[in-house]
Amino acid sequence: MSTALNMPWLDLPHWMRRAHIINPRACNFGSLLPPGPIAAPSVAAGPADPLTIVTSVSPFLFLSADLGVTIGTGVSAWADQSGNGHDASQGTAASQPALVTGDVDFGGRNSILADGSNDFLDVTWNPPAPGTQPVWFFCAFNQITWGAAKFLFVGNTSASSLALAQAGATPAMVQQNTAAVNSNTGAGLGSPVRGQVYFSGSVSDYTKLGAVLVTGASAGVVDPIIFRLFSRNGGTQSINAKLACLGAWVGEPSAGEKAALDAWITAYYGAGVGV
Repeated sequence: MSTALNMPWLDLPHWMRRAHIINPRACNFGSLLPPGPIAAPSVAAGPADPLTIVTSVSPFLFLSADLGVTIGTGVSAWADQSGNGHDASQGTAASQPALVTGDVDFGGRNSILADGSNDFLDVTWNPPAPGTQPVWFFCAFNQITWGAAKFLFVGNTSASSLALAQAGATPAMVQQNTAAVNSNTGAGLGSPVRGQVYFSGSVSDYTKLGAVLVTGASAGVVDPIIFRLFSRNGGTQSINAKLACLGAWVGEPSAGEKAALDAWITAYYGAGVGV
């Protein structure tokens, strides 16, 4: 009786035998391998990604509630991530906004909550006049309540320059650089939203809140003297809102960069932050 083993695959060329042996999908490993191609591992979005997404124009500042927040009674300092040292701070305990950790409105990320009474943060940044240097803002925020002449950010304490403010009728917001223009109702109350505001001192100025884009009127060219978050005068004009991030750039990013920022918002804060 022949004792030869019946292994016809041994008659195959060497390279075919090698491929057969090392190919895991040719072996019966059952459920050990998923069906179809093996996907590359995903890369999580990071809190400072906008600074690497937008490269065609330079940043003035970038604030993320997930980075650089110092707590006193409330938020006493908020560090600029752009490298320009344009930090926000508040030394008066009663005027310090609150840090909301794990905020469900922003997919479990953090946000800064201003109470609408007297909370505000001053930023160590003297912005340029839009007539000499355009400024483009990008943010994720949530209006909690609404009141006329309440400011999410502003560039003066006595005049409304380089501002995004509640004005008109609920829930409208306008951009102001002396003139209140491009009124936008895309940010509803209690609904987190992404925003863009462009100041160029021309009819190219615009607000985009969520999916609503309003353009066509110049907000003006006055030169701001300070920059402040959540209030203009620190009292009656304080907004009741949450801010998860705010960035400002020297001019308008490209269309591709704007689309990438929208994709980052969805990846980092979740699709619930309206677009």
